[in-house]
Amino acid sequence: MKKTALGFTALAFLSLFAFAQEDGYYGDSFARLTHVKGHVVVQRAGDLGSEEGVVNLALVEGDQLETGDGRAELSFGRKNFLRLDGGTLVELSNMPREGDNRVRLHLFKGTIYLRLSFLEEEKNFEIHTPDASFYALEEGLYRIDMRGGAETELSVIEGSMEAAGESGSLLIGSRERLIATNGQLGSQSNLSYGRDDFDYWNADRDALHSQYVSKRYLSSELEDYEYELSENGRWVYERPYGYVWLPRVYMNDWRPYYYGRWVWYPVCGWSWVSYEPWGWCTYHYGRWHWRLGLGWYWIPHHTWGPAWVHWYWGNDYCGWAPLSWYNYPVVVHNNY
Repeated sequence: MKKTALGFTALAFLSLFAFAQEDGYYGDSFARLTHVKGHVVVQRAGDLGSEEGVVNLALVEGDQLETGDGRAELSFGRKNFLRLDGGTLVELSNMPREGDNRVRLHLFKGTIYLRLSFLEEEKNFEIHTPDASFYALEEGLYRIDMRGGAETELSVIEGSMEAAGESGSLLIGSRERLIATNGQLGSQSNLSYGRDDFDYWNADRDALHSQYVSKRYLSSELEDYEYELSENGRWVYERPYGYVWLPRVYMNDWRPYYYGRWVWYPVCGWSWVSYEPWGWCTYHYGRWHWRLGLGWYWIPHHTWGPAWVHWYWGNDYCGWAPLSWYNYPVVVHNNY
């Protein structure tokens, strides 16, 4: 069990699992920072201030993501990614919840790539700029450039999008481009341009997420994480759970929910931000357990949560321990 100074009230800790279904939030309501390079800042919704963007940080509805001299990649699950070039500012204006599964983004400046590998319905992903609005009609790859606040260029590499302005809308198909200015849509043209460094970086990220995994152990809801888990650990069969995952770690004091920090989100309470690159799946889904001869292992499950821990507190500290499959705290002492 890990302990920390009592900087919050017990009531706040109890709200960790208040994330919840009554407000219609679920796993897809949270986006994950999957890659950060250089200076990246997250401006929190609800006047909660700003913080450095780091891998495994969750973003929620109303948050803004800004890249200075760096780049960032944001995952919406099901291999849907938003990639930001340097000098870009995006707001997550709407995130999925019960009754409304749209992702609505506002691009205020800069350049983005949107990679969609799964689209449940037409127009579930929409992007708005001061010049026009764009609605994804199918899976594909889309680039949007805002040039100095003067115009917005849409480039459809794969798929199709609807562009909407003050006087109507246009269908932009694969290998086509469109320039919009102050709500007015220009004519569409064939896409032909020289590749820049952002194009190459986007292709490298696509290739990374398309890595082949010879054997799969996760359900379809978690298949996004198959490769990163296979690269950072191994699977073994453990009764009565089936196949469980063992992380590859090199610290003698390692245990779950130790290398990371807590972050407060109004929609779900305290959420664990792992310093391990593979930590999103294993701390927001499933449970941890331990046994002699095997050590710590993770048991997959498809339900998302801000963290799956048991809390304990005294007069001047709070402690936490991972929850087992049966929702009991797992604390190891003298190999028991």
